[in-house]
Amino acid sequence: MFNEKTIIQKEAGTIKPDRIVINRAKEVFLLDYKTGLPNPKYKYQLENYQIAIEKMGFKVLKKALVYIGAKIDVVHL
Repeated sequence: MFNEKTIIQKEAGTIKPDRIVINRAKEVFLLDYKTGLPNPKYKYQLENYQIAIEKMGFKVLKKALVYIGAKIDVVHL
């Protein structure tokens, strides 16, 4: 499990997913935490994280946005 590790991309600078969980089969569960209201740009951000991670030879099996506020809301993508 990795929290906020910087990934350097050859063509697009750096990204920093909030949490990446990797199993022995190189399969990934990707989480990103947000506050405030849901925004479509967050889904796009998570998709970009997935592309970068899969270019590194991993397979993203699950990804989710976790909205933290008065209540916690998990949006599986």
